[in-house]
Order: sequence, then structure tokens, then C-alpha cells
Amino acid sequence: MTLSIVRAASPETTAVAPPSAKAVAAKSDEIDLPAPVGEEMKGITIPQYDADGKLKMKLSCETARKTDEHNVTIHGLKIEFFEKDGKDMTVTTSEAMFNLANTLLSTETTTTIKREDFLMVGDSATFDTTKRFGTMKGHVHTDIRNGAAQN
Repeated sequence: MTLSIVRAASPETTAVAPPSAKAVAAKSDEIDLPAPVGEEMKGITIPQYDADGKLKMKLSCETARKTDEHNVTIHGLKIEFFEKDGKDMTVTTSEAMFNLANTLLSTETTTTIKREDFLMVGDSATFDTTKRFGTMKGHVHTDIRNGAAQN
């Protein structure tokens, strides 16, 4: 997994170029957020590229703050997954905790997962961003759609 960190004055001004395939191969799986513990960061975008340099995931948030060397509190989270089959998926939640060391994201707030063929809303969620596997708990509602997306 290769991630580049972009810190922007506002989310509208964030621009990221994909790394070369050599740069992708040289990076580790650990995500780094280069900021001191306790400092609030605004307009964070963390893209993830595949070995060919194609964007496969983008994590963005309104604000983030490291609570210690491994944990980050996130507000206004949006994660976009870009799939080869075109069935892109978006995950949103108002608050979450992200562990930089094990890449686990957890939230105790309402979480929405949306794709063209389904919409899922749950009371809480845990997601492994490396394995791209997650669980939802509490009251979970799923709408499965046939055909085009519905709003």
C-alpha cells in the first residue's frame, strides 16, 4: 500500500499526482501523518495507489488530530474506493478513530456505505483499510438495488 499525504488550506485546493511504479513498490504499508500529537489538521486527503500508479482509494476528512503516536481522531470522514469494474464505493461518517500502525478505522457514529447497487447504514463500524474488510454493528439497514443508482 502506498499513501501520499496532502495537507491543504482547504479541501478545494488539494491536488495530488500519482507516484511512479518504483515509488509505489518502495513504500511500506504503514500510513504516516506527519504532524505533532495534539495539532489539529484541516482538509486532509490521503490517496492510495496501486502498483501501476492508479488511484484505488482516497481518504479525506474535514479535521484530524493525533491523540498519540498511533491514533488519529477524525471528523467529517469520507473514504472513496475506486474499483476496476467501475463499481466505486463511498464510506462516510461524522467521527472516527484511525490507528496508523494497524490501519484500523473504527467509529461509534452512524456510518453510510454507498455503491451504485446498494446503500448500507449502520450505528457503528470497524474497517481494515489494508484488507478492505469491515463490519457494521447495531441497527444496520441495507437497500439492494437492481440497475442504476437511486438517490
